Amino acid sequence: STLVLVGKSTPYTQEIKQIAQKETRIVMLPDASDELKKEALFAATLLVNPSQFESFGGVFLEAWAAGKPVIGAKTPVSECVIDEGRNGLLFDNLDARELAKKILFLLENDQVALEMGQNGREKTLLNYSWEKITKLTLEVYEWVQDHRVPSEKERI
Repeated sequence: STLVLVGKSTPYTQEIKQIAQKETRIVMLPDASDELKKEALFAATLLVNPSQFESFGGVFLEAWAAGKPVIGAKTPVSECVIDEGRNGLLFDNLDARELAKKILFLLENDQVALEMGQNGREKTLLNYSWEKITKLTLEVYEWVQDHRVPSEKERI
């Protein structure tokens, strides 16, 4: 197995590069193009996002769209997106051993990983298609329009 690290450069990138150079099974793709990220995701067995600072968790949706199981840090955002044990796993973001165990579990249990990826794909298609997002956005706009407070000019 190969660990592929994809993402934006951070203050830790140089330190991680030094560690990765000592291990032939680690590939770093900092600041990769969207196309390269997509290719890496489709080639992956699973997606791990240990970030504590996700604003929504779109990377999980991208992985699920590709039929991949996910592992995320236990944060409010990840816990709202990932259904633990159904389409992915969560780990205490300060516990590297727990993360390693979750990764090994999915790597050693192909059928479970496959089912989680399929469940995530179904969830994404059902809840996060562009058609669904557009419909919900329009509903919010319509509600705001119907419930907005008239301006002073409009009240005169």
